[in-house]
Amino acid sequence: MNKAVVLGCNYYIGLSIIRCLGSEGVPVVACDYNFKKAYAARSKYVSERLNVPSLNKFDAQACADLIEYGKNSQKNLCFFLLMINMWSLSTHIMISCLSIS
Repeated sequence: MNKAVVLGCNYYIGLSIIRCLGSEGVPVVACDYNFKKAYAARSKYVSERLNVPSLNKFDAQACADLIEYGKNSQKNLCFFLLMINMWSLSTHIMISCLSIS
């Protein structure tokens, strides 16, 4: 089964996604830059936490960290982006993943 990676866990939307997927048995990775404020990452449905320190900056380092996580993952990943600024981040991730394949 694929893993769901929820980017940004300090929003109620992230908590909703984590609960919906986790309650159906999908492994959920809570990804954030500050777990003190990321209340959704404390859900019982989170199977793993991924700290990406520059995630709030949406920079090249955040892309590199997520790509590296994906390379080391044993499962396919499905990213859930919760903030509109993350769309540019997702474009970089997709382009990088295509160039890796």
